[in-house]
Amino acid sequence: MLLTLKHHLPAVPLVSSVNEQTMNLYYGEIYIKPYSRASPYLIGILLAYLLRTTRLAQWRLKRWHTYLGWTLALGTFGWILMAMQPAMNGRLPSELESALYSGLSRPLWACATGWMIFACITHRAGPIDKVLSARLFVPLSKLTYPAFLIHPIVMALFYGSRAASFQFSHYLMLYLILGNI
Repeated sequence: MLLTLKHHLPAVPLVSSVNEQTMNLYYGEIYIKPYSRASPYLIGILLAYLLRTTRLAQWRLKRWHTYLGWTLALGTFGWILMAMQPAMNGRLPSELESALYSGLSRPLWACATGWMIFACITHRAGPIDKVLSARLFVPLSKLTYPAFLIHPIVMALFYGSRAASFQFSHYLMLYLILGNI
């Protein structure tokens, strides 16, 4: 948040009306630095620690607690997804808005995701719990970590093998969308 204010950086790197020098500064100072990803990581570690070492998973929430949690989580997801919509249409946020968004969006997303995990564990997620705990995801869950380890190599081989610029095709777009996930 402070770096965004100090360097007058945008809230997200996808804003097309920001010059190249500013984008390079954004990537160098914020995007690739581990401290910009530390808060969601630590929130996840804290939730896992609390679920493992306490009786947090055995809590019986009152109905209004559940509604409040889901309202806050879904509202947070919605705010994070929609807050930068005006920037995509050309209206750049103020420096304060950029700083607040860049500093709060990741930890708030982690908190909302943490609520979803907590709600699923305490059986307060209804159909979301049923979908996320389906047997279909068991073999896929065993593939995620190896895919995470291998995908940078595949991407480097693919992009490194390109002798010329990309020629648009639907197959190439499908690969880029699915292959780089």
